[in-house]
Amino acid sequence: MQQSSSDPDVFWTSEIYADEAAFAVHRGSEVHAAATAIFAELIDDADVLVGQHRIGKGIIV
Repeated sequence: MQQSSSDPDVFWTSEIYADEAAFAVHRGSEVHAAATAIFAELIDDADVLVGQHRIGKGIIV
């Protein structure tokens, strides 16, 4: 989890999945459903951005 250095009320997370199928499994899991219910009470506004990973330590693209 990251927090904005200019706005202490702004947080974000990054997640990396092997492929679209792995992302779909995550979205359909019971854990995801439970977390969504909890986070919905805490988050005022949310955006979901989906992109392509380009570089990262220990990650082969």
